[in-house]
Amino acid sequence: MLKIETLIKDTNINIGNETTFLPIDNPSSSNLVNQTLDENDHDYLEGAIRLECNSEVILTENMETTDLLFTWQTLAEPILTPGNKEYEISILDSLYEVKILTNNSGFTFCINNTSSKDNQISNTIPKDEYSKAIIEGFLTFGEFIVNNPFSFSKESSYSSFVQDYKALKQMKE
Repeated sequence: MLKIETLIKDTNINIGNETTFLPIDNPSSSNLVNQTLDENDHDYLEGAIRLECNSEVILTENMETTDLLFTWQTLAEPILTPGNKEYEISILDSLYEVKILTNNSGFTFCINNTSSKDNQISNTIPKDEYSKAIIEGFLTFGEFIVNNPFSFSKESSYSSFVQDYKALKQMKE
């Protein structure tokens, strides 16, 4: 079973040099988004996406991104533009390079930690299971972004994110 969660970076709290994150369903996360956007000229929303498949952790908080909207868009790319053999997941300003490889039975994540040279290859995730979880996670995050009065700049990935949000919402219907 695939589990996915969107996390907002909490720049207020550092516990022993560890960054903390709040899930988007936390009541304080809206205030945190506004604060993070203010600190980043309304261009970027910092956070992470946690992805687990049958208790195998694939994406973690350690793979934080400075553009959560764009990272979500790249996770949805295999659904929105199927047919490629390889997709690059953009985790901006991260030490991780993440690719999704496609095969007949599904998707496999290939993760390279550029600082430690560690490589990780996930088990194959069935395409229908991946699609269902990513659409659900994207729409949950999209509703959080669209239904709150957040202010994004014209330079942000907000406009294209909303287009992808609408496309995935239509796919689900």
